[in-house]
Amino acid sequence: MLLKIFVGISDTDVSKLSDILASLRMGRLAWPSLGGSCLFRVRIATKLVLSFLLIILLTSGVFSIVGVRVIGNRIVAVMSAIADAQKTEPALAGK
Repeated sequence: MLLKIFVGISDTDVSKLSDILASLRMGRLAWPSLGGSCLFRVRIATKLVLSFLLIILLTSGVFSIVGVRVIGNRIVAVMSAIADAQKTEPALAGK
C-alpha cells in the first residue's frame, strides 16, 4: 500500500502487473487481457530468424540487381567495341 502511494500505482495497474508476472511464469507470449493482439503470438526466436531472412533476401535482391546491371553494361560495352571495330576494318569483322 505504501508503494502505491509513493509511486502512484492504482489497483488496476497492480492487477495488470500481476497478470504480466503470472503470464511470464506460465510462459505465455501475448496477453489478450492487457490489450495485446492474439494475432502476433510469435516467439522472439522466430522473429529473429524471420528478420535475418528478410535482411538476407533484401541484400541478395540488391546484389542481384546491381550485378545484372553491371554485367549488362559490360556486354553493351564489348558489343559496341566490336561494332566500332567492324566499322573501321570490315575485313577483320569475320575473324
